[in-house]
Amino acid sequence: MSDLKSRFIEVYGVLKQELLNDPAFEFDHDSRQWVDRMLDYNVPGGKLNRGLSVVDSYRLLKEGKELTDDEFFLSSALGWCIEWLQAYFLVLDDIMDGSHTRRGQPCWFRVPKVGMIAANDGVLLRNHISRILKNHFRDKPYYVDLLDLFNEVEFQTASGQMIDLITTIEGEKDLSKYSLPLHRRIVQYKTAYYSFYLPVACALLMAGENLDKHVEVKDILVQMGIYFQVQDDFLDCFGSPEVIGKVGTDIEDYKCSWLVVKALELCNEEQKKLVHENYGKVDPACVAKVKELYKTLDLEGAFVEYEKESYEKLTKSIEAHPTKEVQAVLKSFLAKIYKRQNTNAETQEQTSPGTPKMKINTKNPQVGDTSLADIKRESSFSPRSPKGLAKSSSARCLCSPTTHAGSFRCRHHRSLGPGGMSRGGSVGSNLSLLGTKTAPIGGSKMNTCDSSCFE
Repeated sequence: MSDLKSRFIEVYGVLKQELLNDPAFEFDHDSRQWVDRMLDYNVPGGKLNRGLSVVDSYRLLKEGKELTDDEFFLSSALGWCIEWLQAYFLVLDDIMDGSHTRRGQPCWFRVPKVGMIAANDGVLLRNHISRILKNHFRDKPYYVDLLDLFNEVEFQTASGQMIDLITTIEGEKDLSKYSLPLHRRIVQYKTAYYSFYLPVACALLMAGENLDKHVEVKDILVQMGIYFQVQDDFLDCFGSPEVIGKVGTDIEDYKCSWLVVKALELCNEEQKKLVHENYGKVDPACVAKVKELYKTLDLEGAFVEYEKESYEKLTKSIEAHPTKEVQAVLKSFLAKIYKRQNTNAETQEQTSPGTPKMKINTKNPQVGDTSLADIKRESSFSPRSPKGLAKSSSARCLCSPTTHAGSFRCRHHRSLGPGGMSRGGSVGSNLSLLGTKTAPIGGSKMNTCDSSCFE
């Protein structure tokens, strides 16, 4: 695991312990253990790319200079707020979709004894963001801007989810609703704002920037998010499961995918009839007919052309930005997703005709889900100075760098709290319990939920 990711996961341990010792609520053993387990199960198990992007973006905005311990902690805390937001979306999304698995394990609400308690856990996850922001940013001049940013992005994402849900109401399947403008609208609100704009906006606020003066940055990142989702839709059908890490099911799931809306735009009446008769059915023969039509319509060629045009347009917009530091942030995002197809490939150069070469690292150390063993190892307690996260692995603890009431103090430094305040005992992690996989409920068919927008 990269040093950046290891240090980032350490911050998760600090934030979790603060929440488990929040003075606003009187925890007992059962409630503390429940939240402890719920957080470890839902928050840090993904690739963490959104959260890590805050740290990367802030560093680039500082012209690549090394971050101080406090800067690293604060940018990581904002990154984890995005990961908490992601977990909140996923827990509720899985309930709405009736999904079975998420990140290779049962969805949280499918875990025995959890059920619909997961709905309240989702609400808790969202409220944890406000607690983290209050604990670490309330004395910052951009605190209110952060609150407004997270509230607005949450509203936009929830509204995008609503559009997606009401478009595919069970029993009311209607392909005539599917169009490129609808697909774009769903993706823009459901994915682009929180996955692409939010990490950069957090970094800009930390750097003292006014977001109202960076509307063009938001526009570029939204366009990047739409390109990313079109790419994901394409890989769902044409990508190799061994390469993309999942079996695509957009056709069976009746998804408003870029491929199907593009097909409906290109096909004749007879071909449209074939789509209507076969799209959204789990029968492999029906799925095969739709895929064959995609090949007949040369949607692979259409995607290649779309990708080329998107890359050229994004590159032109990025290079037109007057600030080199912001350009570096945007180029970093584009480099991570351009011609994304093989998560196991070595670093390679991908070149679009007529555009400058850009190094594409498809073997990024950030890529790949975080294992429970990683979290357990990196979140373990060891002594350190409470002033920040030290780089050395020795002589460090996980005290929060803040000193107000509610700030976490590890067992080595509790007596040093303001006014001699005691923080209560540290809470042991239940991570070892989370490695146990449970069987699918009721013997239902296990199908991996859609990861294209919320994952």
